Amino acid sequence: MTGIVLAGGRSRRMGKDKAELPWKSGTLLTEAVDKLRLFCKEVIVVGPQRPLEREVRWTQDRYVGKGPLAGLHAGLEEASFDSALILPCDMPTLPVRVLEEMVLVANSKKFDVVLPVHSEGNEPLCTWLSKEACLPVIRRLLEDGYTCPLDIFPQVRVGYLEVERFFPQATMEKIFANLNSPADYEIAKQEKTAQD
Repeated sequence: MTGIVLAGGRSRRMGKDKAELPWKSGTLLTEAVDKLRLFCKEVIVVGPQRPLEREVRWTQDRYVGKGPLAGLHAGLEEASFDSALILPCDMPTLPVRVLEEMVLVANSKKFDVVLPVHSEGNEPLCTWLSKEACLPVIRRLLEDGYTCPLDIFPQVRVGYLEVERFFPQATMEKIFANLNSPADYEIAKQEKTAQD
């Protein structure tokens, strides 16, 4: 399986490169890479190359300025395997259990996508994709001017992972915390410190 880290955003709201923000003993980027390494034989980082003490492959968007859909396209284009596990670099509080459960659903071979869903919505950038099924769809969408990953799903077989089954007491906002601003980052750091 290929792991794909989406790390190509401009970090405008954060004001600095999110991927390089400190987290635990590394950075937000190393946190995402290390989680994917638990399941994936290779990890590809989509975004500008940065100093990283991890063995990864780097790639950049072919469709510049087309948002996260272009990031998925770039990662899948480079992937050596059909099975791809996707994780954005700014979601460090995601429990490994979510990735594990996605892989288990994906192994059923019934779906082209495994999408985490919960009462507050869904997580199209933290997902499992089949390269063979999804890459042609993503290419067509980008050529037609689409930029949203959600536009993939009506065209493929989607398996839904109901995350609240595994974390009934947890707040989905914390599990899928997306660190877009300095305030988001400080809150996540404080909660991590409290848990430690």
